[in-house]
Amino acid sequence: MLKFNKKISLPSILSRSLSGPASEQPKGGRPMTLILLGLVVVAGIVLLLPRPAPRLREVAISDEDLRQVVGRSRLPPTVRQRQPALAALGRALFRSSGLSPQSDRTCGSCHAIGSPPGQEVTATSTATAQHQVWQTAANAPDLAHLDADGWFGRDGRSDSLAAACLEALEDPQGMNGSRLAVLALVKQRFKDAYEEAFGAWPVNLAGIPEAGRPEPIQAKLPIEVAALGLATLGSFPLLDGILTQANQQHATPAIELSRRAFNFVPVPTQWSAAFASLSPEQQVSANQVYAKVGQALAAFLMDQVSDNSPYDRFAAQLLQGRSAQESLGQGFGATELAGLKLFHGPGQCQNCHSGPRFSDGLFHNIGLPQRGTDIAAGRAAGLQIALSDPFNCKGVYLAQSAEAITTACKSLRAASVDKEGREDLGAFRTPGLRNGAKRSSFMHDGRFTTVAEVMTYFNDLEGRPAIGTRDPQLHRLDLTDEEMAAIVRFLGALNSPARDLNPSQSAALNR
Repeated sequence: MLKFNKKISLPSILSRSLSGPASEQPKGGRPMTLILLGLVVVAGIVLLLPRPAPRLREVAISDEDLRQVVGRSRLPPTVRQRQPALAALGRALFRSSGLSPQSDRTCGSCHAIGSPPGQEVTATSTATAQHQVWQTAANAPDLAHLDADGWFGRDGRSDSLAAACLEALEDPQGMNGSRLAVLALVKQRFKDAYEEAFGAWPVNLAGIPEAGRPEPIQAKLPIEVAALGLATLGSFPLLDGILTQANQQHATPAIELSRRAFNFVPVPTQWSAAFASLSPEQQVSANQVYAKVGQALAAFLMDQVSDNSPYDRFAAQLLQGRSAQESLGQGFGATELAGLKLFHGPGQCQNCHSGPRFSDGLFHNIGLPQRGTDIAAGRAAGLQIALSDPFNCKGVYLAQSAEAITTACKSLRAASVDKEGREDLGAFRTPGLRNGAKRSSFMHDGRFTTVAEVMTYFNDLEGRPAIGTRDPQLHRLDLTDEEMAAIVRFLGALNSPARDLNPSQSAALNR
């Protein structure tokens, strides 16, 4: 029977093996000594090797520092009835069919807000098969708390919320409507509400066509930007296709790249002809009424809040002086707290996702690889569209008073059509993260279907940028799977049902 010496240890074995006389060593002792020496060497190497990082590291941040972090993401106080007459009309329009040729489509088909209490909105895709997905129900941005936003649209093609609403109404991948059809709807169903908000309906708009819109102004990339686009294009097959197409059409490669960057969808001939049939005075009046529709929709959207997420409840407790552990609750537990700390620590997410909406409102090239044959020029194209938009703040239709001019408007007024914007190539506006985890597709082209896929991309940063240069502050994060999962859990804690501050205000208008 084998007996184990309870006192035996590696040091004692080594001591006896190395110090005892050779005559006292058992037969075969020298090989045993060498084996033990080898074990010592291996043990030493193991002790010297760096220990593997914990799968979910502890980010050291005091409760006081955490209060400062949380305080910077505090939502502004809600304000009711900013412009009640405008908001009532905008609320009715948001819920109305008739803004789109698709009879069952409303603004709420993609943006599930503004519904009467208890009424669920079923999201439906509005993307067309042949075009890049810019606006779908799955990819639609959150519309609550838009006060701080200066630019709108993923590429910043609108410099005000009102202009963004007008863009969405005629966007082929949005409502795909026409401004004359919008005017016909307002006159038929909401004329009294319009006149209460804005005054008398223009007399010269009697008898105009019931559908029509002009062709959009064809914006172009400055030649320096297009040239840089060719030099930085991340897909060699796409570059070859551009060069071949340009050669066949006897055009410069820069012109072909610019064409693909904008990818304008032609307006139906009957619509452009109908708008062109109006006199210049009628066109101006039509645009003035259409601009007021944008103002009404914007006033409605300013009544939308989303302020009761698990994170907001945690933040409220923390800012009242409780500890982080005491502030944990339903929907925001230890894992979400770890994710919050990683978000502001090793994850470096706060570099771009900061402020109350978890967005810096700026444009960044995150280096996504090429997809398809369209050129995702991002802000470089969006700025040119904003500059050519008749409803921008430089125009007469949505002109702003001096005290109401936004930062975006100041920037647009200082810009010029020939601005190079090389740093804007491939850059898109940082999306807000509130309610972001509810979506089912992500990035400007909807290539990812889960937040986890987004985290994996930022963690690895694989692939060559489609165009332009990746933002230098981005680099591999090397987070563990558990750490990425914790951040995903934190992002899920930012979800909160959108709430209309005045849900029944325009109920009579929608009957």
